[in-house]
Amino acid sequence: MPSFFNKSLVGRSKRYTLSTEYSDTMDAKKVEKVFLEEGIDKEITCPQAFAIADKHRIPKHEITEYCNSRKIKIRACQLGCFK
Repeated sequence: MPSFFNKSLVGRSKRYTLSTEYSDTMDAKKVEKVFLEEGIDKEITCPQAFAIADKHRIPKHEITEYCNSRKIKIRACQLGCFK
């Protein structure tokens, strides 16, 4: 389970909630490095995010969490993958 999920047990079932903080995991540092190289600091387009995810083998949800935690806007979203 990715580090940005908090596990809590409710009875016998597991429930996962999305944390509002995104810790500095290995992927976060990788995303940060790529964003700095690409000059991305305030916004990114969906096609750019897809290209970065594919090129650097970073899961799309990691890019989403990084952007959300740093208030980087994702513009021109194609399929609703980035929110």
